[in-house]
Amino acid sequence: MDLRKERTTLDPVLSNDALIMPCKGILKACAMSLPVLSEISTVMEFDFSKPISPCFGKVQVEFTEPGICHGFVLWIDWVMDIDNSIVLSTGPDKRYWKQGIKLLAKPVTVGIHGSSRGNISAEIEASFNPSNGEIDIKYAFT
Repeated sequence: MDLRKERTTLDPVLSNDALIMPCKGILKACAMSLPVLSEISTVMEFDFSKPISPCFGKVQVEFTEPGICHGFVLWIDWVMDIDNSIVLSTGPDKRYWKQGIKLLAKPVTVGIHGSSRGNISAEIEASFNPSNGEIDIKYAFT
């Protein structure tokens, strides 16, 4: 979804102090295989109570299970109020939503902290460019 165009299209009909729902979007990620290889991590937050601007986020994802990582699942949790009490998640545990998937060019063997097998974490970086509505995802294993 091109968030900038959505906001720009509505600007002429909204008052200057109008608040567009949701209040915020939180881009989340976890390393996937079957089973899940890591806990869920917040990569980046979008604050919709302010004018849309470029965003950047970075997170270190620690693997909690050994296995073969084929990619990362990405989704957004939509926070619908200022108190963060109403959240609409599009995460992988919700069967009726679709998630984004960043597949690796080659599967990577991963291990857990203290093991001698594979990488024990991955750094995920995300950047949002409001001029074209694209989110760029980069990763590096350690």
